[in-house]
Parts: sequence; structure tokens; C-alpha cells
Amino acid sequence: FRLQRGPVTVAQFSLFDAHYPHLHDVRLKRCSPDSDCPAIDVHWWDAWVFCRWIGSNYRLPTEVEWEYACRAGRDGPEDLYGVGNGRALTKSDANFGATEGHTTPVGKYPPNAWGLCDLHGNVNEFCGDWYAEDWYQQRSSSLQRPCPDDGGPAVGSSRVVRGGSWYNDD
Repeated sequence: FRLQRGPVTVAQFSLFDAHYPHLHDVRLKRCSPDSDCPAIDVHWWDAWVFCRWIGSNYRLPTEVEWEYACRAGRDGPEDLYGVGNGRALTKSDANFGATEGHTTPVGKYPPNAWGLCDLHGNVNEFCGDWYAEDWYQQRSSSLQRPCPDDGGPAVGSSRVVRGGSWYNDD
């Protein structure tokens, strides 16, 4: 699988939906002030359709794929945030916890080892999977961690969201 370098920007999403900047004008000016800032207030379905608009082979990543990409393939206990060496995530690594007061241009913070930006901050990111709190516990007890081809539960009431956001520490 392949991922775009960072979140979809206001400019990119506006090419897909010409009404987007006008419908969200007030909130974009306050929360995502530049065209190279991430698109905000996008629903999961809109994100899915955007991927299909790009091309038939494009899709949202699975949760497992997103986690793998976030950690740049590293899977040790010291790689919780993909920054390595057991180091905790800091405000110089990502835009989270209301540090900036709004989103920042994609790529303002350092990328991970694979060149991917803003996985821990700026905006939460959708995955293609349905969310189930106990999904990994439902898996076979012989599996210690998710499988790369695991697409999550077949049904659910909400979708998986990963990453950090400019407005909170989650």
C-alpha cells in the first residue's frame, strides 16, 4: 500500500468539492487558515469518495496499515509514537494539545523515517475499518498482534480514526 505524504489539504479537497471552502468558510479561516493546511470537517464518506475520485485503486488505509506507516515499520516497545529511542512525543514533533490554536501547513513538523508527515498531530485521520473496541481481543488467541491484511470488523456503527489533532491530546 502507499500513502500520501501528509493529510489532504484544503486546496486538494477543494479541487474535489468546489463548494467545500465556501460551505466551511468561517471555520476554515479560524481552524485551517491556509490552503496548505489539512482539510477539516470532512465526513468519513466524503473521504472515501475523495479517494475513489483520485482513482479506482485509491482507498483509505486499514487501521493496521496506518499504524505500520505511522511507526515507519518499527514495532518495538520504544516505538510507541514512531519517534524511536523510547522518546515521548513532544510539541516539537507534532501539532497537538492546542499548541498552535489551529491546524498548521502540512509538513511543518518533522516527518517520520519514511517521510510521512502529521501522523501525530494536525488532524485525526480516517481509516477504512469499522471500529470495535474489543476487535483485537476477538481475534484468535494465537495472534499476539493484528495481521497486515486485517481489515477490521465486517460491520460497525463508526469508523476507525487514528493520529492526533491540533485541538486535543488524543
